[in-house]
Amino acid sequence: MVLVNPRITFADGSELGREGCLSIPDLTGNVRRARAIEVGGMRSAGFEARCVQHELDHLDGILFLDRVESLAHDLFVRKIYKQ
Repeated sequence: MVLVNPRITFADGSELGREGCLSIPDLTGNVRRARAIEVGGMRSAGFEARCVQHELDHLDGILFLDRVESLAHDLFVRKIYKQ
């Protein structure tokens, strides 16, 4: 499916969850997002809705850091696991 100028037309609920992004690979943070959304006539819920909102933010030049509730308490250095 291709979306042209996607916009969220419906949002329900609110949930705080940990997010990360390859644009900022060393950090993760707690971000509040809607639990369910509708974009282009398609409904998403749960983790899928979080991912869609994250990617739509990128289209608007917004990174998850811009949505972290508290940079002092909700931003974390990503753990690095030895291989």
